[in-house]
Amino acid sequence: MTEVFSFADRPYSVLAEHTQSLPFRIRLAHSEADLRQAIAVRTEAYGRRVPGMDEVLREPETDDFRDDAVLLVAESKRDGEVLGSMRLITNLQQPLHLEHDIALPLPFQNKKLLEAWRLTVKNSESARMVASALYKSLYEISFYNRIDFVLVVARHPVDRLYKAMQFKDALAGEKFALSNTLNLPHGLYYLPIREADSLWRHADCPMYPFMAMTRHPDIEIDHDLVHRRFHQPSLWKGGGASHNLAV
Repeated sequence: MTEVFSFADRPYSVLAEHTQSLPFRIRLAHSEADLRQAIAVRTEAYGRRVPGMDEVLREPETDDFRDDAVLLVAESKRDGEVLGSMRLITNLQQPLHLEHDIALPLPFQNKKLLEAWRLTVKNSESARMVASALYKSLYEISFYNRIDFVLVVARHPVDRLYKAMQFKDALAGEKFALSNTLNLPHGLYYLPIREADSLWRHADCPMYPFMAMTRHPDIEIDHDLVHRRFHQPSLWKGGGASHNLAV
């Protein structure tokens, strides 16, 4: 049986001092409607930054239907609109998507890895808070599933956001072509999960109070379900609309 942290364990070294209500909730996508709304945000966000990507992303990607994938959505409490999303995939059952395009550097071999893809947020007044809540969900999911490293890909200037969160450059400044993003050059960045809390504290990370010192009841992650998805024997045969997003 795969070991997992007790959900009673706190993934931070400080106590929460406040409780904050958010105007949205973070949860797992569980329907085709959730996915379609996430795709609409994804298409608009990438279309603003990368000419041509709006056409590429108008339909679901194969990875959206992987049985071992998790799609997080930020859902407005007011009207149910999806305000942002992020797709998470691990190497616990099959290789990462990244490994289609690059041989992972030696420090990541034989490690438990999670790659975060397609972090996109609707252009709105709550955009910064939505992104912060998705980052917090990503970290806590990784902590509870004993992930060694979170991997992300990014181009400038988005890479500055990850660097501010203490992600490190895995390729020492080198870039590689990302096949599912028009073969554009991307950097590869990583966060060591066991060291993340310490890194944030010592760097006086501006997001640390939000991450560690504030309780967010509206981050409604079903960690038992996430664990089952990441660790179940994969049934994936290449994707398809018949796959359930949350079983």
